[in-house]
Amino acid sequence: MNSLTVDDVTAEVTNGMDDLQAQLPSTSIASVADTVRAEPCPDGGEGTLVAVERSIVTADGFDLTGWVRELSATYGAKEGWSATLDSEQGPRPKLTLANRSLMLFTLEPFTTEQPPTLVMNATSRCSTVD
Repeated sequence: MNSLTVDDVTAEVTNGMDDLQAQLPSTSIASVADTVRAEPCPDGGEGTLVAVERSIVTADGFDLTGWVRELSATYGAKEGWSATLDSEQGPRPKLTLANRSLMLFTLEPFTTEQPPTLVMNATSRCSTVD
């Protein structure tokens, strides 16, 4: 097994988020901010996991909810991905994407707030070395 540093697992998460963010039309993005938290590994092991929250403020008039629904269909059809769209929470769908290495990404559009914001969350696997 290769050793994974905290930087390695952080890069896995942020690269995955970058790939998802790249699906947004660049003209629709007003600003992007990441919040990164390191947490102890939930299995009680030595490693660290990294939780990343990315807030993407979108331009006025961009159909964020429609985009999340389209992304769900796109990734649901993609080899090695699973997409679960939970729209039971009224007009705001919450999309959970899982890739082949079982990394989970959740995307939630907040469209009633101004400005409209897409909040993307992901948690890394545990590092093996700090």
